[in-house]
Amino acid sequence: MDRDSPLHLKVLESMSEGVMTVDPDSRIGLFNPAASRLLGLEGAEVQGKLFGEVFLSREGLEEFSDAVLAAVYDQAVGSRLTVTLRLEDDTELFVEVTTSYLTDRADGTTRRIGIVAVFDDVTEIETLRKAERELAESTKEQNIKLRDAYREIEEKNRALDSALKKVSAVRVVAMLVVFVLFAGAAWYVWDEAGTALRGEITGTSGSSADAKEVVTVTVAPRRFTTTLSFVGRLAPRKEVRVTSPISGKVARVLFEYGDRVSAGQPLVELDTAETRRRYRSGQAEYLEARDRLRELEDWNNSPEMARVRRSVVRAKLELEARRNKLAETALLLDKGIIPASEQETARRQYDAQKLSYEAAQQDLEAARTKGDADALQIAQLKLENVETRLQEMEETLQNAVIHAPVSGIVLQPGDGGGKEKGGGDAEALAAGRSVSEGGYLLTVGDLDGLSVAGEIDEVDVVKLRPGQPVRISGDAFPDFELEGKITRISPQARGKGRRRVPTFDVAAAVDSLSDVYRRRLRLGMSANVVVLVRDEPAALLVPLSAVKGRDGKYWVSVSTREDGTVRRVPVEIGATTLNQVEILNGLKAGDEVIVSGP
Repeated sequence: MDRDSPLHLKVLESMSEGVMTVDPDSRIGLFNPAASRLLGLEGAEVQGKLFGEVFLSREGLEEFSDAVLAAVYDQAVGSRLTVTLRLEDDTELFVEVTTSYLTDRADGTTRRIGIVAVFDDVTEIETLRKAERELAESTKEQNIKLRDAYREIEEKNRALDSALKKVSAVRVVAMLVVFVLFAGAAWYVWDEAGTALRGEITGTSGSSADAKEVVTVTVAPRRFTTTLSFVGRLAPRKEVRVTSPISGKVARVLFEYGDRVSAGQPLVELDTAETRRRYRSGQAEYLEARDRLRELEDWNNSPEMARVRRSVVRAKLELEARRNKLAETALLLDKGIIPASEQETARRQYDAQKLSYEAAQQDLEAARTKGDADALQIAQLKLENVETRLQEMEETLQNAVIHAPVSGIVLQPGDGGGKEKGGGDAEALAAGRSVSEGGYLLTVGDLDGLSVAGEIDEVDVVKLRPGQPVRISGDAFPDFELEGKITRISPQARGKGRRRVPTFDVAAAVDSLSDVYRRRLRLGMSANVVVLVRDEPAALLVPLSAVKGRDGKYWVSVSTREDGTVRRVPVEIGATTLNQVEILNGLKAGDEVIVSGP
């Protein structure tokens, strides 16, 4: 490299991002080595040539050409686009292209002298994003399959429970039949053998097999919990939308999407040139309104009142002179000194001056009205309106630099709520973009807490209630769990799609996080949420085989410790697990329940 080359050229040549400029005549100017490497073009071959001549005839660079042409002809600058490049060696690259105006400042004015495009290779990032999306879809499908399998297992368990109850009933009937058969056989033998057989039976009864052992269990209160689970991704507990306080253009963007920001940190600087112009005009209006109010407050001594008073005095003096002239001509006419026509002329002059005097008096009254109470109140209101506008513009100028309202993360475009006037959530904020007053700029995710959203099928959603406690864990943070609660359960199912079972949106939230957890966790991490549906600290549970039932009625056999008698006790059952049944009513702690035996 030439040691005498300008410093900015050395910087451009050392950049890893490609830089290309296009002048107003659509000719290519700067084209640094990184641009040559990414686009597969030599700088010497393209510099000074028309953009269309170089790019429009080359295959594989169509998306890149469209992005630059949109900036040149449609003035679509400030956007950040990811385009695909297919080079001559069949290499496919993903390139992020950002366009902006190239300006020159001379004689105090700024003019546009072209377009500058900056582009960088993001192939690795796009590949990782694609792999992450595929992994998320695969995980989601596996979770759906697991939920379906779990539901099928529950259905099989219910069917098995029903079958066991039927088998139990059949077993009782079979035992009764066997008992009847044995009783009939015994009666027949007794009738045939008589007393001798009974004596033989009596003599050999001590050598018969021992009775089958009776197995019992003592009922004792135990803790019984029921849980449900769903999967989701970590999201902010609250999203704070930042809007523009003024209409104008974005001068500078002071953040990168995904950055952690602190409350009060500058995020966006707005162009205030138009607001400053309106502020200067408002200052002129304020001075005029202030002077007008002062004039009305001392209206009797104002220049206008002095002028109309002088006009009245002059008109009155002139009227007196015309009256005297009329009297004089009347006297001279009586003496025959002047003709009658001269006296008539004097009369007409007097009448005309009398009208002028009356008009001057009317002007005086009209001038006095201009300074009455109503006029004074109007002037005061105008001054207050101007002062209010000036205060608003002063606040606007003070707020031209927009700060973060809370500490958190600047969410990626599209992570916030829908479209807003002056920009949408899906559009990245960039210098040069026009915004309206109250228009959406960006969203800050408040990391004082976190939320996790997921889906629950129709079988389990009826068991959930807002406020139920949850435990949140994840593969990315296996050494600790977060505690929260259910905050929202959708009242409407999602669209069916290809799913056999409708699902409902469910959200859980953690209200606050410690600094240690906040540093460890990242938005978008996958999370497993376990909901504590029921927690009974003193439930009475008995083995499943101890409960018998028929026609919706259930009972257990209870052994009395004092005399060893057995009695049948009706019970009300609750939740059922794979091997235990909850007894809601009918038993008490300490009862001996027969599990198996004769």
